[in-house]
This record gives sequence, structure tokens and C-alpha cells, in this order.
Amino acid sequence: MFKTYIPHYTKLVERKINAQNQLDSVGITDYEFIKEFDKEDLNLRIINKYYNRNPKEVLRRASITLNKHNKTTYDYPDLSLASVSLCMKHIVCLDKFIKSDSYYALILEDDFNFTNQFNMNSILIQAPSDWDVIFIGGAFDHGIIDEKGRNDNYILADHPATNTTSSFIYNRKSAVKTRAAMQDFCLPIDWELNYNFHLNDFNVYHTLPYVANQLSGSNFQGTVAR
Repeated sequence: MFKTYIPHYTKLVERKINAQNQLDSVGITDYEFIKEFDKEDLNLRIINKYYNRNPKEVLRRASITLNKHNKTTYDYPDLSLASVSLCMKHIVCLDKFIKSDSYYALILEDDFNFTNQFNMNSILIQAPSDWDVIFIGGAFDHGIIDEKGRNDNYILADHPATNTTSSFIYNRKSAVKTRAAMQDFCLPIDWELNYNFHLNDFNVYHTLPYVANQLSGSNFQGTVAR
């Protein structure tokens, strides 16, 4: 029914062990660590094929997130190799899921942590029927999103709609549309998906309460510089 994909930097062995323990704790056995495209594996051919540095395009996509903060300038320099790597790993997740027989993809970056009992079947059964993406957690609380509405234990987020990209669910339709719009990327993955989800006019829901958070900044040091 669903497959779990974990974008993972292979040098961080402790994160992999923690992720496996977390998955075991909720009975998830069908998962795959995405090991392709570590930053050390990137070369100019790969980078130039996928990473779009055009300043006008960068600002156009970034505006979806910037507008929320009443900003008109994008302050980040070129993406770091670690950030390019993470974008590439998310693309691999999409490609693998689209080629699979699974109906849903659970994306968990390797610093995720379950904070409440996770039950994928309950989340999917109870979710509003029009969902495209469901966030089950992130680095921040629900204050990071602007509400468009509520449906029982789900908040419909206005765009920009992500809460980092550490724990969320695609269905097949949303994965195909997301991948089509990610032939290239300009921004860190959460900003890129903010643009992508807005472009596709996705219904992005967040569970209430969240059932996962992100360990970077607490138990684990963050490793993906913008």
C-alpha cells in the first residue's frame, strides 16, 4: 500500500541507526534508504543538468516563500553541495515511487523522530478525500503555516505550505505532478516544494497533532547548509 523512502547521507551512520529504530518502533518494514547522490558523488554534469542558477528563475520560485514574509530579495547564495544533494535525493524518491506499485510514499529525511504513535492507515483513512500531500511533522510547530481551513484533525495550509521536508506523504497523482515540475531546481528543497505545490495548486494538509519532528538542532547537528 505504501513505501517509505529515507533520503540519507551515508556518512551519518548514527542517523541511519536511529531511523531504523524509529521505523521498527512503529512496525514499518518496507522502506529504502536513498543513498544516491551524496555530496561527494556530485559532479558538474549532474549539477548543471538539474541545478538552475538563473537569477530571474530563482527569484520567481523563491517569491512564493518570500511573499509570506513581505520580502522581495532572496538572500541565499548558490546552493551548497549538501543542499543540491538533498534535492537530488528527493528526486530519486519520486522516481522510485512513480515506478513502484505502491499507492502512497512516506518521505522521511534521516533526522526524523516519531513523537506520537504513528499509524499510516489511520492517517490515510481519516484524511480529507481531496488531499494531495500530507505533512505529519517537521522542524516547527503548526505556527509555520497559514490555515485555509480545518477538517477534523487536519489543517489545510495556505501556500507556502511545507514544514521543512522531514516527514510527509505523497499520493501517486501528486508525486507525478511534483516530479514533472522538478526537471530542475533552484532552491533548497523545502522552498522548491513550496513553489512546486503552489504551481500545482495542491491541497496540502498537516496532521493535528503532528506525529513526527526533526532531530537536527537537538540530538543531531544539522548538516545541510543552504
